[in-house]
Amino acid sequence: MTVNKIAAKRVRQLRIEKGMTISELAETCELSIEAIKKIERGKSNFRIDTLVSLCCALGVSSDYIIGRQDEKEVNKINYLLSDFSHKEVQHLSSVLESYRTLLTQLGKETDND
Repeated sequence: MTVNKIAAKRVRQLRIEKGMTISELAETCELSIEAIKKIERGKSNFRIDTLVSLCCALGVSSDYIIGRQDEKEVNKINYLLSDFSHKEVQHLSSVLESYRTLLTQLGKETDND
């Protein structure tokens, strides 16, 4: 499957999941309705700025839209983390490690009951 076809499928799927119309996505991305229709049909070789607009509007990374990654949630996390500083990411990592440890301990307590 070509990159255009993968992007077409994913853009349409994400738009529908978000409950957006073609018109709403077009307005959010500052594109014409016809441009969105072409993208969703795989008939558009869109520019990088268009890809960035789509990513922002749909809340995923460019890697997800063009098919370089299949994990939508991983992409969403990476996309969200991209706005944080290195220090903030380190802090969040520490919080997540603590959370994982807590869940593991709770799981063991539940197993012992």
